[in-house]
Amino acid sequence: MTSSFARQCCQGFRSLVVIQVTQHEQVRVLTICRPERRNALDNETIEQLRAQVREANADEALRAVIITSQGELAFCSGSDMKAALAMTVEQRIEHARSGQDLMDEIASLNVLSIAAVEGFALGGGLELALSCDLIVSGSGAVFGLPEIQRSAIPSWGGTYRLSKAVGLAIARNMLLGGKRYTADEACTLGLVLEVVPVGMAGNRAVEIARDMTIDCPKEVVALAKELLTSGAYRSATESKEAEFAAEAQVSAGDTYATFPEKTK
Repeated sequence: MTSSFARQCCQGFRSLVVIQVTQHEQVRVLTICRPERRNALDNETIEQLRAQVREANADEALRAVIITSQGELAFCSGSDMKAALAMTVEQRIEHARSGQDLMDEIASLNVLSIAAVEGFALGGGLELALSCDLIVSGSGAVFGLPEIQRSAIPSWGGTYRLSKAVGLAIARNMLLGGKRYTADEACTLGLVLEVVPVGMAGNRAVEIARDMTIDCPKEVVALAKELLTSGAYRSATESKEAEFAAEAQVSAGDTYATFPEKTK
């Protein structure tokens, strides 16, 4: 799925649909189609993306979701500031809550989620990428949280997800110091899984999604994701107990019987 593919998918839909959906077998690609606004998230875009995330969560045949965007200039520039400036204080707070709910729903998907990033992933754009399980990046991507330099605060979960991904020192440098990292630097820091040539992040994300989920039952993936996420807040003893409980749940299901066959 090259950038030209994403561009073709989005043509003719912008006035009505800003999230275009394409299917690659058991992998679903959600493409943000607002290149004229650097794929910024206004209320309509957030609600359309939330609706697609919920639909993906309910699809038993699905194994992975990829979130990407049209064009190579910006993956997502965060909240649509043109729209935000026209809001009242109460409306801005509600907008922030809607964005936070979107990020939480992506993070809670019961399938693998991958952000395919081309161009700038700044502010809420980085928060969107961080809400996914993995980030695959084009070589021209740039990552940062510039909110404080603009007299604002990240409000879509970036402060805690970023520190979990790269540690407090790097997170502080990005948040307090406004430091931006290139794709290669972000990969070295562990923020990005893999860097590919410009325009190829979508294609590579689909390949990775297929490879990682081909033999994985959906319920097992969901359990494994929950263990990894909750493990950051549990003690070693609590994590072990959670693993035992998850193993007992899997052992009692039909998928466990196929394990010996798949390992041969």
